[in-house]
Amino acid sequence: ASLGCPVLREEPYVPEKLDAQLDDQVARFLADPQKFRYDANRETLYLSPIFKWFGQDFKKAGGVVSFLKTHLPQELAQKLSDKTAIKWLEYDWSLNEKEGE
Repeated sequence: ASLGCPVLREEPYVPEKLDAQLDDQVARFLADPQKFRYDANRETLYLSPIFKWFGQDFKKAGGVVSFLKTHLPQELAQKLSDKTAIKWLEYDWSLNEKEGE
């Protein structure tokens, strides 16, 4: 419900499309500079604290950076390593409300 969360889909998740739907959600999340950005000059990733809070969930993928590399354009993914600095962005706890509420 908060603006810092991933955006909810306007369609239900269904088994036959689940992988594609989840990949799309990751792409949408990473396209939001309030949740992900990379500063090439500083070789620093700026990430939503969701990646820190749920860090255990990314262990199977080899960690957060490894997970991100599989979802980013190749030219950006190649710049990232385990030595890439990570800074945590502010989480937006304000509620996702409809206009006029």
